[in-house]
Amino acid sequence: MYLNRRGPFLDQIPHLLQACSPPARLGRTYLEFLRIVLLYLSVSVPIRIFTQTDGDPFMYRSILAALAAISLLLPGWHPADAQWNYPVDVAAAEDGTIYIADLRLPGIWTLKDGQTEVFVQASKKFRTPLNAIRCLRINGDGLLHTGDSAAREVFSVNAEGGLTQLTAPTAVLDETVLSEDLEFTPDNFGLIGIPMDMAFGSKGEMYVSDTELQRVWKVPAGGGEPEEVLLVNGPRGLAVDDDDNLWVLSLQAPQLQKVSPDGEVEELISELTFEFPHQIELRGDGTAVVSDGYAKAIWNVAADGKVEKWISGEPLDNPVGITFQGENLLIIDPRANALFSAAPDGTLTKVYPTD
Repeated sequence: MYLNRRGPFLDQIPHLLQACSPPARLGRTYLEFLRIVLLYLSVSVPIRIFTQTDGDPFMYRSILAALAAISLLLPGWHPADAQWNYPVDVAAAEDGTIYIADLRLPGIWTLKDGQTEVFVQASKKFRTPLNAIRCLRINGDGLLHTGDSAAREVFSVNAEGGLTQLTAPTAVLDETVLSEDLEFTPDNFGLIGIPMDMAFGSKGEMYVSDTELQRVWKVPAGGGEPEEVLLVNGPRGLAVDDDDNLWVLSLQAPQLQKVSPDGEVEELISELTFEFPHQIELRGDGTAVVSDGYAKAIWNVAADGKVEKWISGEPLDNPVGITFQGENLLIIDPRANALFSAAPDGTLTKVYPTD
């Protein structure tokens, strides 16, 4: 099994979890059938073994343990797993389509009019495009982009789900729809390490936070060699305001910095304030919101850097990806396995699943 050994240990955990996930998705009806079969076996098999082994308690416990282990490996065992598996980011298009990055699909889902559909299906083979998808972002032209640590790359995604590599010197994907017979090797990797978030400037340039190389990069509009913007400990969320200032969120202090177009850096939050921040989104009034997984919260950040919790606790369990859809903030939570929408007054509504 491949692990990106140069990255921080915590960033390898999703690779390990993905390696233990089932090799393919199963339909909900089929999963319900398997559950009924397991329930039957959990009763009938132990009784039968117990009666045929003179009541051997060790054998009885062994059979129960084996059935329990099998049940844990079943995908979709919980009703919420009938849609995505481990959603880590969300993006909203102007036509109402919502895109969900799913680390364990792996790939991208769409959600529209209450219906989900697989938009990009990546391979479960390590070191292939979108096998370790991390983030989503839509640029000013309405084009979807995604970042992936398996291919060490950022991609643009066309309307048909075709991927185009944006930094690789020897790129092989140019509006290419992924398939199992795609030939992709480490020679085709991009120049980003672990892309955790993206943001776009007014001229179409892309900023990428890289938690492996501990940098924020700038990728030219349309792709090209990345240029270093900022060296930062644990870079996470990125956002660009109306004045083309880049806001950089990080795990370590200073946790929030602002980089002007001419490269001047201003510390907005110098101390360790957030517990485990993931992403940042800007409001039109100069304030921001930050998702914090460990705090199970969404924070408000004033223009002067003062912070306060806006939404916290249940039903949020590990809010990660956030994006605005109109005035409402969309929040994707992989542990709750759900998409939420927060109104301006902080009222939280589950968007999907609706049960």
